[in-house]
Amino acid sequence: MHVTAAGCAAIALALMAPAVAAASTGAGNPDSTAVEYFAPQGRMARLGLAPYSDLRWRVDRVRDRPGATGDLGLGRVTVRGGLVFEPAARARLRVRAEAGARGTFGSDSPGDSWAPVLNETADTLALDRLAIRVASPSGALWVALGKQRSPLRLTEMIWDDDLRPVGVAASARHDVSAATTGRLGLGFFTRSRFDRDDARIAIAQLVASLREDAASGGDLALAWLHVAGPDDLGRDLLQRQNAAVATPGGRVYAEEFDLLDVQLGARAVAGPIPVSLRVDLVRNTAIAEQRDGVRVRLALGGAGVPAGAELGWVYQRIEREALAGAFNSDDWWFHSRMRGNQVWLRLARGDALELRLAAFHERRLDLSTPTRRLTAQITGRWPSR
Repeated sequence: MHVTAAGCAAIALALMAPAVAAASTGAGNPDSTAVEYFAPQGRMARLGLAPYSDLRWRVDRVRDRPGATGDLGLGRVTVRGGLVFEPAARARLRVRAEAGARGTFGSDSPGDSWAPVLNETADTLALDRLAIRVASPSGALWVALGKQRSPLRLTEMIWDDDLRPVGVAASARHDVSAATTGRLGLGFFTRSRFDRDDARIAIAQLVASLREDAASGGDLALAWLHVAGPDDLGRDLLQRQNAAVATPGGRVYAEEFDLLDVQLGARAVAGPIPVSLRVDLVRNTAIAEQRDGVRVRLALGGAGVPAGAELGWVYQRIEREALAGAFNSDDWWFHSRMRGNQVWLRLARGDALELRLAAFHERRLDLSTPTRRLTAQITGRWPSR
């Protein structure tokens, strides 16, 4: 598949007339523009059914990779689709079941050059969701079981929003005052498979939000994450992650991490333009050195701006042993042992169509030459809100 970034941009811009965007930030990931659009509507609403689907078309170009002389290109198409069943709420419980599949196709790159980087394997068809959630009538308490999108608020330094972990999650919300809300979230997952041989993660998170539904507000999130896995977790992190230790049986990679994560976010409106700032700090308390990570994200624009225009910048610095690279975002070439910057431009037409252009300038911490990456991505969703 050969797709140019200019071709993606031209198609998207031709489809986008000036419009007011209503795209929603994914509740499970403050970096994500993923949209959860599972409210029943239309003729199927009477049956409590809501179909969903999205199509993502993305191209990447990478220059100055460590140990490589040529540029690397990749073209990917990812399709998701499924059905949500949410019958009318009973007196004491609200139940929602969801099932869906995902297909990822196409690559311009020879061999398995991207295997150490991507969390999604090309030319595969996989289960995307298969879960059930039971909630109180108000939605303040709920428990979910199965393969699902992570419901906890983790940035892409810690978590890739494309992952669909398997396990159990629970959340409790308490309105402290008219302006302040507290949430406790718990989760225990395997990374992506139903069997016990997959990498495992346990999460506890406490979030305090100020005016969470208003244009101006903020939040503080504290999380503890324990990551463990079978013997092959170390091989899964190869070229993403920490230093190998020589043993009589061969080279062994770290398989356990105890992460303390602190996020501080604020948002406001400067004239007609929304502004948001988020700082994320992580420390691997299971080790004494090379254990810290920092991420700063600044965004201008978004929903309410003509064409949904959003301009943003991210800085990341992740030390070698700071976190488990198998779980964080593959938007960045390096998953740890790196420092770098990203700038992006996003345009949207409601929830139905989105274009995102991004440039990365990042460097592995033991090298002096930076790696540069350009990405272009078009996402179409049906049905939109």
